Amino acid sequence: MHDHRSEDSIEDSDPDAEFGGHAARVALEKKLLWKIDLRMSILIVIYILNYIDRNNAGTAWLRGFEADLHLQGQQFPTLLSILYVGYIIMQIPSNMFLNWIGKPSIYLPACMIVWGMISMLTGMTKSFIGALLTRFFLGFGNGNKNTYLSIMLHITASVVQTIWVWAY
Repeated sequence: MHDHRSEDSIEDSDPDAEFGGHAARVALEKKLLWKIDLRMSILIVIYILNYIDRNNAGTAWLRGFEADLHLQGQQFPTLLSILYVGYIIMQIPSNMFLNWIGKPSIYLPACMIVWGMISMLTGMTKSFIGALLTRFFLGFGNGNKNTYLSIMLHITASVVQTIWVWAY
């Protein structure tokens, strides 16, 4: 007679059986970790560029930004804060739009391209109003990017934590 319970218990005792054995599971884990590392490196570069962008106004002030645009009184602090107005306004619509299109792989690069173009326009401004508008729309771009990046970093960190708990 053939006992099916003994076969099931043998398969259940090997957690790597569903992956084709221990070597196949290790190869699959390496492949997954490589993908995660690659995506994380891109996210880190985007975060660094975002940080530099937000702090560029302070550096520009040191290099004569106020004199170049003939800013007076509270105009420079207004330029600093207007970025966050666009940022805050765009957070919820960005999440809604991302859910609607359902393609982060298209959405994030498109946001990066628009953000890059607006960043270049910042260098061409010759007046307070021009700088105000570009900084406001840069906030829109930051709101779009950061929504997705925060979600990706959270998901990636969760996956890595799950792998470490599962593997060891």
